[in-house]
Amino acid sequence: MEKLTTKKEFRRSTEREFRSYSAETLKEHASKILKSIRSLPEYAEAGTILFYYPLPDEVNVVPLIKESIQNGCKTCFPLCKPPMHTLYIKSVTSLETQLVAGTYGILEPDQTCTTIPVSSLDCIITPGRAFDRQGNRIGRGEGYFDNLLSKTEAVTVAPCMPFQLFDSVPSDQHDIPVDIVVTPDEIIRCSTSR
Repeated sequence: MEKLTTKKEFRRSTEREFRSYSAETLKEHASKILKSIRSLPEYAEAGTILFYYPLPDEVNVVPLIKESIQNGCKTCFPLCKPPMHTLYIKSVTSLETQLVAGTYGILEPDQTCTTIPVSSLDCIITPGRAFDRQGNRIGRGEGYFDNLLSKTEAVTVAPCMPFQLFDSVPSDQHDIPVDIVVTPDEIIRCSTSR
């Protein structure tokens, strides 16, 4: 395996890996990841959960989102507001009618959705391109989630394909680690200092 040193190299590597796996294998991995997330007390007991709507190179968490809505949990999504790299948190009750293509082509809440204070979040299902066992994450490079994570005490859970987990990933001072990384085979409780 090539030696990766920069965040850009890690992003490219995991993007290639996503493309190299079959849809069936990715679905199997995602199913195991979601099963483990469901078993987490921090997730199961959360009243307000922030999700991401997955892009093709992210773990598909849509089944969790649908369950959250069906179970009456306050289900939220981020709304990107450039150029300040701010995420507004919006409560969603329907994936079919309340999500629209937004910034960067990512599905986001529409204008009918209620804004939720960041302080009310109990759990954040956190996307990323690469993770390590210390909870460090590499996102897409815009800093939206790091900005959000710096303002909350919510438990952060990162769904992670096996090829997204590394011994170590580059981390800068402004990068905020996650609390829990979940792969198809393990739940990694990270010792973060948020």
